[in-house]
Amino acid sequence: MSPRVAAAALAIVAACTVDTETGIAAMIDTASVTVSPSSVPASTVVGLDLTMTFHVGEHAPGGDRMFVPMRAELYLEEGTPPIALLNLQRPADFDGTLHKGETRTVAFHGETLPGAYPPDPFCTGTPTIQVLVRYTDTTASEIGTTTATTTTVTCTP
Repeated sequence: MSPRVAAAALAIVAACTVDTETGIAAMIDTASVTVSPSSVPASTVVGLDLTMTFHVGEHAPGGDRMFVPMRAELYLEEGTPPIALLNLQRPADFDGTLHKGETRTVAFHGETLPGAYPPDPFCTGTPTIQVLVRYTDTTASEIGTTTATTTTVTCTP
């Protein structure tokens, strides 16, 4: 094979990608935290808005995959206890089904109960919040996690 043909073949192979994801992969695209007063005197509510992208590979075993986000955990730094735990509300049209090779982006919102967590960790200085989301691949009975960091924190007195 001539060097020119070999280089062309290598360029073609390098341009091709194979979707090898065998389960559900998840990624947090955006995350923002809000801390605001609640209707309960002297207490606040911590809120989280995030968008996530879920993907299942073209060659994943079985048929459709079902997934459910379980909860989000907020941390100031690794190795410390969470500063808030939030259940995520799913959009009304959410069905949690992914077909082979499908990618879907979903927006979620979660809030704590009033007074469940103090506002100080969020509203002192300019914190970097680590967001960890746990989700279940109900088809494979597996739990997955994904993380991201955000400095988008809004505190309302």
